[in-house]
Amino acid sequence: MATDKRRFYNDKTNDTQGFTKQVFFATVLDIANGDDVDADLVELVARAAEYELEGMALKADAKAATGAKKDALDSDYANAVRAAIIPLLTSDPLSAKELVAKATSAGILSPTLDDDGNKKEFAPPWVSRVLNDAADSASPRFARVNKVAKIVDTIDSKGLKSQKQVVAYTA
Repeated sequence: MATDKRRFYNDKTNDTQGFTKQVFFATVLDIANGDDVDADLVELVARAAEYELEGMALKADAKAATGAKKDALDSDYANAVRAAIIPLLTSDPLSAKELVAKATSAGILSPTLDDDGNKKEFAPPWVSRVLNDAADSASPRFARVNKVAKIVDTIDSKGLKSQKQVVAYTA
């Protein structure tokens, strides 16, 4: 796959600012229904279709080159989660959200970038996924990751307080 991140929709660096996938599909529907569509918009839809087809070809080529699906837990992002989050584990049980907050307050951010080019904080579902795998692993390098149950206080959308059990992690 390409080393640079492919980008087309709503890109500030070219003339697609404001052109989203939603606009793309709405315009395709308008064309299919025979509605009047601006020529510039038709040209953008054609470019977007080429972009999508190129992406499908790149994905198929990458899959054919490896011959198998890549395990998401062997990705660069999962490795970054392991490197950043596992050293933060202590004997105090912390949930994935609490570990992300602890990493962020320590200035440890994920390698992914937001639209402005700034690093984002790690995604708690990914932290859980990686730590669950590490805790279930027979590998000695993950022997220090343990899963425990923890009760946390929550507030629902109506402002009602309740408690729920979550998975927490310790060293």
